[in-house]
Amino acid sequence: MAALLGTIIPNLILETRDNFERAKASRIAYSEAKTSVIYLPGTLAVLEYAEAMAALQKAHQKLHIAETYEKELKKYLEWYGDKKTWIDQTYWELTAVRKLLQSHADQWKGMSPGDRTFRIDDALIAIRDLFGTKGQKWQKLPEKERETQASQVVDKVSALRPASKRDVSFE
Repeated sequence: MAALLGTIIPNLILETRDNFERAKASRIAYSEAKTSVIYLPGTLAVLEYAEAMAALQKAHQKLHIAETYEKELKKYLEWYGDKKTWIDQTYWELTAVRKLLQSHADQWKGMSPGDRTFRIDDALIAIRDLFGTKGQKWQKLPEKERETQASQVVDKVSALRPASKRDVSFE
């Protein structure tokens, strides 16, 4: 009995420690992914083009790292609803901003931080409008329509010229 307990207890301790470390790492990954998108407009607006693209790439990587914690992410996203929809929305937000930056690469240096912020906000708002509150609009779309509609919104966003005020409608 003592020998059996001698092998089980160390394994339980190791498993508990591993679970704790995974929970800690997953929370950090989720927090970094969520935060990187929340602060994206202000962060990118003050960076040169190459730096902005690198920051955007880093935000995208953070999303993919968070995705690897599938079980834990489901718990963290109870406030949102569907984990898959949050991942989709975050992906399309990053894609819209990437396309926006790429389509304005030549003008980026000449744009003020305010103009850059408005353009990035417009891209994020367009995607958020497509998804609706907690992704409800997105979830109602047929699976085949989702990528098509998101791509269309991204194309509209990237085609817009820089503006210093919000005078654009995506509907």
